[in-house]
Amino acid sequence: MKQDGTGSATADADARGSVFVDRARTAPGTYLVILAFVYVTMSLFQKPIGGVAMGLAFLQVLCLIDNVALWRLAALSEVQRRNKKQEDGQDGQDGQDGHDKHDNGNADCNAAADGAAGLDLTGVYFEHLVLLLLCGQRAFFSTGHQNALPSIQYEVGFIGLDGVNWILSPMFIGINTYGGPILFALAVPLVPLWGAWPQPRSARTASSVSVSVTAGESGPSGPSGPEARRLAARIAREVGQAMLVYHGLISGAEVTGVTVFVGWFRRHSQAWRVWGPKYIFYFVGHSGIFALGIVMLGVVHQCLA
Repeated sequence: MKQDGTGSATADADARGSVFVDRARTAPGTYLVILAFVYVTMSLFQKPIGGVAMGLAFLQVLCLIDNVALWRLAALSEVQRRNKKQEDGQDGQDGQDGHDKHDNGNADCNAAADGAAGLDLTGVYFEHLVLLLLCGQRAFFSTGHQNALPSIQYEVGFIGLDGVNWILSPMFIGINTYGGPILFALAVPLVPLWGAWPQPRSARTASSVSVSVTAGESGPSGPSGPEARRLAARIAREVGQAMLVYHGLISGAEVTGVTVFVGWFRRHSQAWRVWGPKYIFYFVGHSGIFALGIVMLGVVHQCLA
């Protein structure tokens, strides 16, 4: 009876480890699907040319996150190459040439997880976060908007409605106005997420991979056990740091700059025609995007918890 209880507890731990690995491994793809759904929804509230601009914006997001994944892959390959040289110099020649291909793939995947957990891509992340903010501002103007009240497309507030709805109409107008910046701001978690979960070579080419990974050993779906939890903790920490840098540092610097110029030109004849509306648009946009960013950050951490 005691042995059965121990075996049941071990089976439960193995099942929890398998579910954790499966959920963490699919977090980037799940978040990309959510972002695609957001893109399609916001495109419904754009004018025809605005919808084309939103499509190009989504392609820009895909290119940027894929570029970060390529940087990570190059850095990881360099780390693994240096580690292999050090191991060859210390250990010399090993007696096993690889009788078990599956075990070699698992060891390679766990080594990749250890190397990925030690990567420092802070500079690459910061550059691409700045690019996301600049692309978001470009999307704001390319969808036909300006930092002026006459540029607000009020007719969007009547889509699917017989008259004015004081809840839905302002929501539709806000989605139409800030659709581009919202799309790029919600793509911030994908910068550290995309391509961060290494897989063995056999899993990269297989069309279907069975996820039977226990809590203490590696399987064909990627690292597991302590390696998986350490890598997931590192990814969750990088996602939080990326959100903090984007909303707290980069966006905050932009809003601070606009505030300084509004105060500096307060006596200018064009103060309330140029800088006043610009300040209002920036403040409202960044506040709403920050609130949405907190929600999406909770979604990502739920996947990696």
